[in-house]
Amino acid sequence: MGKRILSNNFTIGRPNSDYVRFSMLKHVKRKRVQPKLVYKLLEEAEKRMATDGINEEGKWRIIKVDIRPLYYHLIVDVGDPPSDWNTK
Repeated sequence: MGKRILSNNFTIGRPNSDYVRFSMLKHVKRKRVQPKLVYKLLEEAEKRMATDGINEEGKWRIIKVDIRPLYYHLIVDVGDPPSDWNTK
């Protein structure tokens, strides 16, 4: 996400640490799957971002929208991964 933000000439800012604190939510650590694929996707993110994701009409659909006080929680069907990802 950071690469996409920076490549569109936006900046990533952080609030002054005197006023705010962040803490990680507890979660179960996931098993690493296809680490080489993850690195490949990160390297190619800037190339792909104009043609993948939300820009691809008809490739995804919203299943559910849950409006919460501070954000919208969306459940989205993005279909199956491309065959060249070989996730199995």
